[in-house]
Amino acid sequence: MEKQSPVKKSSRFGWIALLVVSAFLLMQHKCHMPREDSVWKPCGERLECYDLPVRLNHSDPHSKIIKIALNRYKAKNQPARRSVLFNPGGPGGSGISFIQNGGAKFAQMLGDDVDLIGFDPRGVQRSIPLKCADNNAATFNFMQHFMLLGTPLLSPGLSEAEFTNLDALYKLLGQSCFKHSGEYLPFLSTANVARDMDKIREFLGMDKMYYWGFSYGTFLGNTYANMFPERVGNMIIDGVVNPTKFSGDVTDFLFDDLADDAAVFKAFTDACDKSVDCAFKSENKTIDRYNALIERVRAKPLLLVDLPVPALLTPEMIEMATFRTLYKPNTWPAFAEELLAAEQGDGKKIYARAVGIWTKEDSCAVDTVADTPFAQSGIFCADTADSTFDKTVKDYYRIIQEQNSVDRVGLEVFTTSFGKCVHFPRFKEQERFAGPWNHTFANPVLVIGNTLDPVTPYHAAVETTKLMNVGHERNAVFLHHNGHGHCSNAQPGKCTIEIIRNYLMDGVLPKEGTVCEPDVPLFGQQKMDVELAAAESIAELVGEMNGRH
Repeated sequence: MEKQSPVKKSSRFGWIALLVVSAFLLMQHKCHMPREDSVWKPCGERLECYDLPVRLNHSDPHSKIIKIALNRYKAKNQPARRSVLFNPGGPGGSGISFIQNGGAKFAQMLGDDVDLIGFDPRGVQRSIPLKCADNNAATFNFMQHFMLLGTPLLSPGLSEAEFTNLDALYKLLGQSCFKHSGEYLPFLSTANVARDMDKIREFLGMDKMYYWGFSYGTFLGNTYANMFPERVGNMIIDGVVNPTKFSGDVTDFLFDDLADDAAVFKAFTDACDKSVDCAFKSENKTIDRYNALIERVRAKPLLLVDLPVPALLTPEMIEMATFRTLYKPNTWPAFAEELLAAEQGDGKKIYARAVGIWTKEDSCAVDTVADTPFAQSGIFCADTADSTFDKTVKDYYRIIQEQNSVDRVGLEVFTTSFGKCVHFPRFKEQERFAGPWNHTFANPVLVIGNTLDPVTPYHAAVETTKLMNVGHERNAVFLHHNGHGHCSNAQPGKCTIEIIRNYLMDGVLPKEGTVCEPDVPLFGQQKMDVELAAAESIAELVGEMNGRH
């Protein structure tokens, strides 16, 4: 019988009934489990795909069957020594796209003996996509509408009429998502995704879970490890979200998340000051030149009439582009060129960096792979604490205005996240895991933290390691990567790559106190080997999948 996972559930059934139901569900699932090798279908070069059937409600043996989309980038040497599951973050990032676009790069980092497994978590794209509008084109328009109307939370002195409009906007989001996806909303929590992961593990025939999760994927990995501690194999959490913050009040989490973004921005301007290769380098200070550009655009926004959808380049758009650039140091030289172009009156590229520009074909797409930008809301609002729902729009406005006096570059991007749960549907019966975070794991987890990460600060990785080790000598091991950007691949180093490979493949952990240095400069040309170039490509994908708020 499957060991009961340590999750607190609010249910009218007693523990005995739950154990009986769990046992019945396990028997039902095993009776209908297909042979793993017989169901994969080719879907690209060295890629295979499969839709894994699972229950919508894992605690109900009669619940509707849904499909979790999987793909596999096959090891060059078969049979593979290991299968490793990946999550790129978000929440809302597509693991299918991650492996489809990054499988070859991961193979260059990890070697030829590992099958790389991607999956779209429930609510995301190919796995019961969370829809809040009729189709992709409508979703795009709604998302743009939402982003534009949500930004007044940063503006001082809002009127009662503006508060009323903002409150109505969040009601519109909640009701629209419920209308289009109400059947699935009660079952999008990370705890449900962790249970799906365990079904994936079982389907793959693995006794233990082997995993590499980035950003939000660290919360997912941490949740899995503590729900199924006896099944922890070699699991990496990289770019770490503090689980007590993510499962707590939304404002505590988001402000903790942004603790180091100003420091990363300063690193960008300082590096530009010192580099002959920075196009936006100033005779005085790059930060002064940047601030002058912001004020110039504030006084006279740039008219972008040549875009598929004409737009204005505003200070908020520049700040949004800036924040998203901080994820990926390898894009800093290009961003400096875009700042220079904006200074000279051409704002198209920096606007594209800020919000993305759909082609005419994209904006007319209807029934292709679902675009699910609101999946983040469905997952995040399922995991956050009840206190998040107790606040009004005015409460969030007051909190944001207080924090806006602090130097936080990312506040412009995150501002619409604050109110998303105000009127989002909340389901009391929803399974939600909020700790404890120090169950005894079958094997130690590897925790990786960057020195300067704009959205998952170094201290979060340190605190999470301590949290997992409460009552244990070696439940988790911390690796300090002394780099910039989001997650360890953002400014990669051979030292960290070697540790990751040795740990995932052979369970070899670094010594306590290990610090790895990056091998790629912030500015300037350097010929990189295959591993470092592959790591930077992975960082690009992670940045793209975690930059939508």
